[in-house]
Amino acid sequence: MTNEDEHFEIERIVDKRYRNDHVKYLIKWRGYPDSQNTLEPSSNIEGAQESELLADYEIYNKQQQQQQQILNYGSRSTINTLSPNKYRNDEVINNAIKKHPLGTSNLQSLNTSNGFDRGYEAEKILGATDSAGELMLLVKWRRSDEADLVPARIVNVKCPRLVIEFYEQG
Repeated sequence: MTNEDEHFEIERIVDKRYRNDHVKYLIKWRGYPDSQNTLEPSSNIEGAQESELLADYEIYNKQQQQQQQILNYGSRSTINTLSPNKYRNDEVINNAIKKHPLGTSNLQSLNTSNGFDRGYEAEKILGATDSAGELMLLVKWRRSDEADLVPARIVNVKCPRLVIEFYEQG
């Protein structure tokens, strides 16, 4: 078997970069260590399974950007007035964001599931953002270091007192 006949299987897409106005993806290859990851143009990502991995990565990436926007919202204007508890909350949220795996099996549950669905009780609302025209609230869960973006229409019904407290703080 020659090198030209080898077929490398994509395990997951790790990152996305722009170089010279072209998009390249950092690919983790199945059966190879992370040190063998390579940057590949999207034209090298062929096939149904690979296209699905690419679509899943883009969904995941968009969600991460939305959560980061919430975390960054107002941070420049309020950085001098933040309490130590605020810093701890940011650390908790950043840790929760890092824990989301990039596998295709978990992206469906990430899209449709939130702490309420997993039986968690809301502790605090940490932020708000607009996602595709829908107001989303970043909810921190009691007895957990996790936080999820949850549609405001759901949070308004399940824990209206927390919503009121969040807006009164603003």
